[in-house]
Amino acid sequence: MSDRPDFANLLQKLEELYEQEVPGHSDLDSLISSSCLSEIAQILSSKEGEMSAHSATAKLWLVYQQMIRTAWELIKADRTGSWLMHLHAISDCLPIFAAAGHSNYLKSAYLYLQSMASLQKGNLSVFRKLMNGLHVIRRSDQYWASNRASSYAVPKDCRWSHERKWNF
Repeated sequence: MSDRPDFANLLQKLEELYEQEVPGHSDLDSLISSSCLSEIAQILSSKEGEMSAHSATAKLWLVYQQMIRTAWELIKADRTGSWLMHLHAISDCLPIFAAAGHSNYLKSAYLYLQSMASLQKGNLSVFRKLMNGLHVIRRSDQYWASNRASSYAVPKDCRWSHERKWNF
């Protein structure tokens, strides 16, 4: 970022914000809404655009990093019980499914998002439960201790089907 003389000033502001946050002198909202962070994000985004325009390898790596961020967001949404983050991560998965040729995943995820978007109008009580994090199973009261309900159901069902003898 040596081509931007104001970048050093932005980093200095960011360091000051960090020093305020570490001992707990500022609130998280003021930190997130800081103009310093948005300016740095804008600079990094423009630099990524420059790099992807000049190099196919850089473009490939940036797409890969975006896919990793999407996977991380989906994991974070499920572990923290954030319903809106979960829906956002699923919507970010749609282009990945399309590019990979997974049309069944694409259709299912699209229908899932449509039905979840209409849930607030159609079934308000279920919507409120999902917004309160009841789409995941919590093993404890810790922030990062949730798991998707489907991750508990599938192994149990698979184990049951292997133990049972099917007579057709």
